[in-house]
Amino acid sequence: FSRILEISNKNIINNAILSIARRVRREKFSILHLHDGTAAALGVAAARLTKIPAIVHRRIASPLRRGPLTRWKYSPKRVARFIAVSEVVSSALQQSGIPAGLIRVVHSGSDIATLSRYDRAEGRASLGCAGDEVAFGSVGKLASKKGMDVVIRAFAQIRSAIAGARLHLIGDGPERKNLEELAASLGVAEAIRFHGPTRDGAKMIAGLDMFLFASELEGAPGVLREAM
Repeated sequence: FSRILEISNKNIINNAILSIARRVRREKFSILHLHDGTAAALGVAAARLTKIPAIVHRRIASPLRRGPLTRWKYSPKRVARFIAVSEVVSSALQQSGIPAGLIRVVHSGSDIATLSRYDRAEGRASLGCAGDEVAFGSVGKLASKKGMDVVIRAFAQIRSAIAGARLHLIGDGPERKNLEELAASLGVAEAIRFHGPTRDGAKMIAGLDMFLFASELEGAPGVLREAM
């Protein structure tokens, strides 16, 4: 089997192109698998230095930006294959000028066996739900592109019709303060709980009565499959 070096944001923060290239040579990796834009920027350069193929994983359902760095790191001359997580992502890549022959659609999986072990009672307990609470919720980074403001605005309308409804937002991010202020301005702050980051997001989802999702850029959102 070929040896594959997986690169994501987590393990390249303190690395640079040369250190990646040195590791590739030292451990004799055969492929660089690049999982995000930052990884692509460094990994494609390291792949050229070491003369091994670079594969770029794309999860966002929007065309590539047109800046010089983006054109350089996603150039078909430098990337051997693109992996798209859905047909929608594949179409977005093709709209950006990536040849269809270089794109492979590989759908992300979900661990159904693990998800099936979570039950409603356990999920509601992890959320801290009251006995008669109607629990709505969403999971994701609290960032503008995730549409959590849309979720809160929708919940404000739900709350006016269902007095016992509460909204659970699971995750954290740069927009948290703005979202808290939005909730207060809509008069629903007391009905929204910000849980912050957690390793038990799937368990919490099991306790919800309805999952809300408003992001428009996801190619094949894993959290939506988990909720289903």
